[in-house]
Amino acid sequence: MEQFVFQLLVVMVLVVVMAPTAIVGHGMMLNPPQRSSMFRFGFAVPPNYNDNSLNCGGFG
Repeated sequence: MEQFVFQLLVVMVLVVVMAPTAIVGHGMMLNPPQRSSMFRFGFAVPPNYNDNSLNCGGFG
């Protein structure tokens, strides 16, 4: 029983440590298109190919 508890604890620690690496905080607004993505919908604006990696004023 003690070995099972230890193994469970190890698995839980690994899940907690590895979980933040699976979070992807990138995205873009497509409907309606954001200003950085308007070129993808045929608007006559300069293209911004990094339109999925903008931040909202926080620490980047």
